[in-house]
Amino acid sequence: MSDKKYDFLDQVKEQIKAIEAKEMISHELNHHINNEKKRLFLTGIEKEEAERIAIKQMGSPVQLGQRLNKLHRPKTDWWLISLLVVTIGLSFLPLMFRNLDLNYYFERKIIFSIISVMIITGLMFLDYRKLYKWRWFFYLMGLFVLTLLVLFPTTYTNGVPVLRVGPYGIDSTQTLLLFYVGFSALIISSKVSYSKFLLLCTVPIYFFLVVLDLNSIFVFSAMTVALLWFSDVSKKKLLSLALSSLAVIILLGYLMWGI
Repeated sequence: MSDKKYDFLDQVKEQIKAIEAKEMISHELNHHINNEKKRLFLTGIEKEEAERIAIKQMGSPVQLGQRLNKLHRPKTDWWLISLLVVTIGLSFLPLMFRNLDLNYYFERKIIFSIISVMIITGLMFLDYRKLYKWRWFFYLMGLFVLTLLVLFPTTYTNGVPVLRVGPYGIDSTQTLLLFYVGFSALIISSKVSYSKFLLLCTVPIYFFLVVLDLNSIFVFSAMTVALLWFSDVSKKKLLSLALSSLAVIILLGYLMWGI
């Protein structure tokens, strides 16, 4: 690649923010310049002059890069953001139905919610596909926290296990963010079958039942259905999964409390 063409493509790429689009655009522009250079060369123009003309025909590299940046600008997934807001809002439900010190717990819930929003906002500026390989980490970390709550709770609040970490307490509702990120990545994976996804939903629900956190079951179920609703999963398959999950919840509840 000549210096002139390299400089031109480099200036174009500097205007593009989407990292994954830079090389694709550079390849396409390089291909277009080479084709035009070849066409001009066949008309009798020397190679260097043909390349100069081909590059000049492309126009200003800055303006071209800015136009291409608008076309390839990452789109904000407002549905997932709305779902996150709803999920955080629903996480306040336990405060309304439990006999708690509202001032103390409401303040703590606000702090954790702000931290969650800050984390998600930071993740928005990352290439979400880089998080894809961490999907099992988020999912298993959620299960790990639930397992600690079941086996090694440090205290109980109205019968619900809590892990004390310094002045802060961790309960089952705070695993929802981990499952939110993990399931978002799992849903876009074509390798996850219907039966496997149902099993992945059943395990957290079982732990939520063990710790007597019915509110988290509701939020977790609504979150999963909403993620699937706005994915490529067929509505027929979604309905089947929702009914299967409901049957699992009823069966587990009966086996744990009905006998």
